[in-house]
Amino acid sequence: MDREAYGRLRRFMEERGFPRFFVARPENFAWLVGGENTLGMGESVAYLEVGEEMVLHTSRVEHPRMAEEEALGLPVRVHPWYAFPPPPSPSDLEHDLTPLRLVLSQEAQEAFIHLGREAAMAVGE
Repeated sequence: MDREAYGRLRRFMEERGFPRFFVARPENFAWLVGGENTLGMGESVAYLEVGEEMVLHTSRVEHPRMAEEEALGLPVRVHPWYAFPPPPSPSDLEHDLTPLRLVLSQEAQEAFIHLGREAAMAVGE
């Protein structure tokens, strides 16, 4: 989990009086869990419930992959694949979180600096 992203979302929630918020869009999901791979993840595969803690909601079919690859260490609520509920309101399907994601966290900035150095060394060889 990206603690800075979590803090930004919690402030967003507090400003609007939301005790809980649901994150279903892949780009927001990746931002909150630290940029893990969300390729092939649709909005109906999983979502995060954000409150005092973050909880992953996913289907029984996707649970092993999601727990291992996407949301390491988060509590998980598993739902039947045939009855996977849509994320309740309020959610990022109704509220645009793009402005929260635009400023890179210190961790993300350092990752890009490292990547740039690695790329420069590879090109220079």
